[in-house]
Amino acid sequence: MNILPIQKYQTLKEYYESLPHTTRKKKFVDKLVSLTGKSEVNIYRWINGVFEPNSLLDRKLIAKMTGISEDVLFPKSVKYEQNDTI
Repeated sequence: MNILPIQKYQTLKEYYESLPHTTRKKKFVDKLVSLTGKSEVNIYRWINGVFEPNSLLDRKLIAKMTGISEDVLFPKSVKYEQNDTI
């Protein structure tokens, strides 16, 4: 169930923020709570990038629901190579 047309390369937060109004955002969160069995607080932590879902099943459910691949929804932290300077 894709709630919105997919834009290219959206993280979970970008997808959530692209939802047109509060009602749709709330429905999205409620659906994730229902599908994953996790608390609303955890869902908002995922959306805000505080945590990522540990469960592969949760990640797959979110990817299926949004129509966006897991690696795009939950990008890995940027890692510097040895030769890179900060």
